[in-house]
Amino acid sequence: MLHACYPNPFNSSVTIPLEVTGPESQHVTLTIANTLVQIAYSFSQTDFTPGLHTLRWNGSDAATGLYFVTAHSHNARHIQKILLIK
Repeated sequence: MLHACYPNPFNSSVTIPLEVTGPESQHVTLTIANTLVQIAYSFSQTDFTPGLHTLRWNGSDAATGLYFVTAHSHNARHIQKILLIK
């Protein structure tokens, strides 16, 4: 579901590639949280059609540090680490 986020580490914004497989659309919730599990960003869309989607997070207002990108659908959860450096 989640492909490698890039660039990583990043300075202000990061691209998050998300792939939905299968014949049907899926509800996907995407969150970005810091190491204290404080949500920095949350994105929920009811229908992601099958295929590759790219989301972009502008972390210019977030603090420098390690973040976890979590994509959760009805049948899977994927997590990736990203590093924000200012």
